[in-house]
Amino acid sequence: MNIPVEVVGDTVPEEGEFFFLRLTNATNAVILDPDALRMIEDDDCPWGGPKYWKKQYGSWPVEELVIGSDLYSCPSLLDILSYHGSDSWWRLAHEFVATQLNLAAGSRPAILPVVDEADAFLAEYTPHSGKHHSRSVERKADTIEKQLKCYNKDLCEKKK
Repeated sequence: MNIPVEVVGDTVPEEGEFFFLRLTNATNAVILDPDALRMIEDDDCPWGGPKYWKKQYGSWPVEELVIGSDLYSCPSLLDILSYHGSDSWWRLAHEFVATQLNLAAGSRPAILPVVDEADAFLAEYTPHSGKHHSRSVERKADTIEKQLKCYNKDLCEKKK
């Protein structure tokens, strides 16, 4: 029996996007098929890093994001995604925005604890907070940024 299933976030219907569900065994007893216990994912991979989201401007899943305690509109978010400097807050925000857009587009939420950590950091060390970025603060930002960057990069590479 074929059962049509909508794949959330997948706007491109493709041949072969279906699954089989075996409901009975040889004695017609209802069983749980371990092969049916799989997550159906959007194989079109509508996610990526900052470069991907810059190219997708105009079709983002949100119109604004809160970073730390400040609300940013799409043009401001695009500025953050375009950043290529050395400031730890901006570098972290650069990956944070891409991660938030990925999550809003339906990517796996396993990164949420790191997102919360990034958000707390970005709230405490805003560019206008006047707080000095010590080496330990810079290292913390770098560590969180690397985790977000890895997540953003791996979203589609694991599907290849």
